[in-house]
Amino acid sequence: MSKRKLAYVLLVLWAGIYIWSFIAFQITKPTDFGFTAGLNRITTFLGWQFSAGLISVFALALSFEFTPRSLARWIARVPFMLAMVLLIVILGFIGYAWWGHPPPHDAGVPVKPPVVTEPAVPVQ
Repeated sequence: MSKRKLAYVLLVLWAGIYIWSFIAFQITKPTDFGFTAGLNRITTFLGWQFSAGLISVFALALSFEFTPRSLARWIARVPFMLAMVLLIVILGFIGYAWWGHPPPHDAGVPVKPPVVTEPAVPVQ
């Protein structure tokens, strides 16, 4: 099999898995309840994206076999670029959740409430 055909096979395989990750995310029913409800959908999506990412690494390695500045070379690099964009977006969400919401300024030691010196007066 020629390198160009192998690159096209990898690209078609990658595209199928990449698209399936979005479809699988939509058709997977959320399981469990409470905080973890729907977590299985996210793990399904990330699992398929990881599979597509592995194929994109092989496509990237194969892209160096093509002549520089050729269309086939750049097309073989697109899956890896999309995988890196997804990784950067995920790390951005994690970083924003980690550093983007500092605690309030008064979130230190709780202040003691004032001492009550007289009994409560009933409201009439």
